Amino acid sequence: MTVRIKWHREAVYAAARTCNTKDGFYRKYGAAYNAAKADGYLVELFDHMGWAPPKKMDWTVGDVIADARRFRTAAEWKRESHKGYRKATQLGCRAEASAHFDYELGREILAKKVSATKLAQHAAKGPKWSDAELIKSAKPFMNPKAWKDANPNFYRQAMDRGLLPRATAHMTDKLMVWTEESIWEAVAVCDTNRDFREEFPSAYNAARDMGILDEINASLEKHGRYTEWSREKILASIEGFDTITDWYHAHSGARKAAERLGMVEEIRDIIGVASAGFDPESPGQLYYVKVQTDVPGEFVYKIGITVFDNLYRRFQGDMWRVTVLKTWAFDRIADAKDRETMVKETFKEFAYTGPKFMSNWGETEMFYKDVLGLDREVA
Repeated sequence: MTVRIKWHREAVYAAARTCNTKDGFYRKYGAAYNAAKADGYLVELFDHMGWAPPKKMDWTVGDVIADARRFRTAAEWKRESHKGYRKATQLGCRAEASAHFDYELGREILAKKVSATKLAQHAAKGPKWSDAELIKSAKPFMNPKAWKDANPNFYRQAMDRGLLPRATAHMTDKLMVWTEESIWEAVAVCDTNRDFREEFPSAYNAARDMGILDEINASLEKHGRYTEWSREKILASIEGFDTITDWYHAHSGARKAAERLGMVEEIRDIIGVASAGFDPESPGQLYYVKVQTDVPGEFVYKIGITVFDNLYRRFQGDMWRVTVLKTWAFDRIADAKDRETMVKETFKEFAYTGPKFMSNWGETEMFYKDVLGLDREVA
């Protein structure tokens, strides 16, 4: 807890006596400086302490040299009297003013600072692992990038010690010269195109360079590893899921296909409030927000329901787009859903039909205009 000091006159004078210059006093005891200024005795304080450096336009070479002689090193002079130091540069007399400085002392102080910085950087790297432990940590991985992403500290220390060749010697993905035959062998152990790309990145790049990547994708599709989502398959994929989120994570391709086929509303109606992860009898809230699209200066308006008290949890990565206009609390979220449906039906002629721009569900409850008249900037 920070303790505030009441700067009485005696305390201000006592603090000022520990400083060599006005600048040093202001930097070290800014509150005391302000207290003296507010109470009207700042000039008296300077006169009493003997601080009377010449005004900005009155500096001479002699004044600069006299100012510099109060300090032991150039760094101390620059830190405590930056005006005098700057004037020395302007008058071209820095070398003359610095002739008395103890440069050995300055180098010693600087060396201590550098050593402290290196120690802090070393401490931030974490514990020092043995060479055997670093090499062992790389064994489960088939390419250096996967190892680096999983254990960045191990990878960095291995690199600093020159152990990368030994640690990555077993990594077949890194060392293999990919032929068309070996690429197909890698494809055979993958379930999806994503698996192939992530587990064998160099094979993926080699396939692209050879011009056979489209053929590989077609092969995965031929063997049923890629699903062409028809209407029937999309509806069948919903079965067995309790929430829309669970369905999306399991079948992201189905969701994209549903958006492409215009089935989003139908799916939401089928799943309903209860299977979307909401208890119809639980409390919730109805919200009305203003949303920034991907077009600068273009906004749409969205109505929706959520069980979260904080809309940051609802919108997450899209929150930067959102301006909350109003929220209504409901004892039953099913009532909030009914109110949302009523608004959508009443103003469906203003429904947003533009491109998708949010990472979460929601474009179906958006409108081109402020249908509820709650945006004061527009009104």
